[in-house]
Amino acid sequence: ITENYTFSYVYLSENLYQYLFQESVDYSYAICNLDDMVFETSVNGLSKEAQFTAELMNYSDINAVAFVSDTIDSLNEVINVLSFVILIFVVSAGILAYIVLYNLTNINISERHRELATIKVLGFHDKEVSAYIYRENVILTLIGIILGLGAGVIIHKLLIVFCSVDAVMFVQTLTWYSYLIATGLTAVFALIVNAIMHKKMKKIDMVTSLKAIE
Repeated sequence: ITENYTFSYVYLSENLYQYLFQESVDYSYAICNLDDMVFETSVNGLSKEAQFTAELMNYSDINAVAFVSDTIDSLNEVINVLSFVILIFVVSAGILAYIVLYNLTNINISERHRELATIKVLGFHDKEVSAYIYRENVILTLIGIILGLGAGVIIHKLLIVFCSVDAVMFVQTLTWYSYLIATGLTAVFALIVNAIMHKKMKKIDMVTSLKAIE
């Protein structure tokens, strides 16, 4: 029993084939391992791989020649396209995380404008006032990371199932650094939001805020 990542094959011995199909084996396909064959560009501009194919096609019994390297190149093209799609998902998720954190923090500061001004009047420094809001952002970020990693595993499996085709099997196992990248990106966006909001909280007018009527 074997696991194929590309295409599907059934491996049978000659005796088993004859037993199952009640007929002799008609060999129409040969798999060759070309050891120590280096494909370099020749004088004519053709690689040794192309020259070898042309020589084999001169035989009337041979209808086609295929190399594993060609299959690998085709699959790499498919993977490159999927990688671009994944990159779009990552960038979109990052922008969404930034927008959500920014809006939540902005609303939080706007609703607690007078409270923050009061804290500044009591003698708290700008960093201490910012840390008052940062604690809530950190808690929200941690909750988002925990829930996001759990939901991300489920969404990843669903995407792999939906994108899978008969000819190719995609690996559904997530590597450990995938979790680190997701956590790191979320933390980076949270730090960016905190840095932007720190400048905003420094500009809070204490006198005007304390005169506001609730």
